[in-house]
Amino acid sequence: MTHNKLKMRSYNYLAIDPFVYISCKEEKCMVLDTRTYKFLEINNPKIISILLNAIDKKNYHIAYIGEGNIEDKEVKGFVQKMVSLGWGKMIIKKEKKRPVQIPPVLRISNDIVNYEKDDTSYLTDIKTYIHELFLFLNNDKCPLDWSPYKESFKQIETLRFENDSYKEMTEEIFMDIVNSLDVLPEKISISGSAVWELSFIDKVIAVLNEKQQSLISYNIKLSDALKLKDLGKVIDFSHSYIRLNIIPTDDLTMLGEWASDDRFFFNFLVDDEMSYNKYISVIEKFKVKKYVFSPVLIEKNNLTFFEKSVFLTHEDIFQEKQTIKQILAKGKFNPSLFGKIYFDETGSFFMNLNNSPIGNIKDAPLYLTIYEQFVVNKKNQWFLTRNDVNPCKNCNFALLCPPISNYELYAKKFNFCKIKEVKNEVGHKL
Repeated sequence: MTHNKLKMRSYNYLAIDPFVYISCKEEKCMVLDTRTYKFLEINNPKIISILLNAIDKKNYHIAYIGEGNIEDKEVKGFVQKMVSLGWGKMIIKKEKKRPVQIPPVLRISNDIVNYEKDDTSYLTDIKTYIHELFLFLNNDKCPLDWSPYKESFKQIETLRFENDSYKEMTEEIFMDIVNSLDVLPEKISISGSAVWELSFIDKVIAVLNEKQQSLISYNIKLSDALKLKDLGKVIDFSHSYIRLNIIPTDDLTMLGEWASDDRFFFNFLVDDEMSYNKYISVIEKFKVKKYVFSPVLIEKNNLTFFEKSVFLTHEDIFQEKQTIKQILAKGKFNPSLFGKIYFDETGSFFMNLNNSPIGNIKDAPLYLTIYEQFVVNKKNQWFLTRNDVNPCKNCNFALLCPPISNYELYAKKFNFCKIKEVKNEVGHKL
């Protein structure tokens, strides 16, 4: 007698490790090891289907491989590659019960869900999110010697010149802002057109000297540095410093007096190759210790220089290795813009200077107004990610790039990059 043995069915799952980042866009997938930054590029439709199953929110990196795929030569080769690289493992079960993995938890994701419940008890969390405060205490017409000043503050958060005549914040508004801060931010930036010209600058310094929890920066023009000699005696430099903003038309010989002074940080505003080389010469001559170059986009006049200075390449984005949490976070919110609040001289406050104000301190409670932005307008700049804009949202490298910057918001252009088809780091294309 012949006995027919029943073939027991098995269920095959590919468990991809949590440190592996997967992105699938425009009929192509990328699988990246966030420890080594080696990656696979996937073009095979069957493998793409498996990866799409893996990154489904309810499956978190556990992909079901059906009977029709498990014997497929290319699928089998992909699975073997994932296992040999240490990026995943096969799990075979006798019943169709999907294995479970614990995904990385992002605090902000949970908070957004809570805010949607419209429960103002979460205002306490909102207060802790504000980590940088910008106060533009005065405003004036743009200096004739360098017109880019008028727009540069929207790009690099520098001095502000956009009025037809001089205007300044009142002492009452300043104190209303300070008193509204139940939780002091990590950084407070004092800026405007000419901080030292403010009628109550002594009061500002006295108040901020007491805010020991915050790092205070005073933004001024190089030409105003000489006025520091009197004010410098009263500023508490244990938690404060002077940020000198330098433009190409400045008398750069003045740097010699301040170059080695630890109280100063130098911000060189650059608009072309000539100004950059000029700065380099002065930096070397005076041995400037702490400085940064800040390219300024002047509409289309210096786009070639700007592309050379700012545009990203594949090498740029792979130079700084990011953890899986850092990458995933950039898909939820914008780390470079999140938590920044700006006040102008009228008391109006902004979540970003390239957008309209969201309120005024005289009639809109700061924390409640920001809370409403979480609930009502989650696509404000704090939450603007590369997954939201063209052409980035169609690129698998989008979340590996730096977050959307003020440069891009100002230019209304979101592809400041030169990232094209790149060489596969593990030599394997499927």
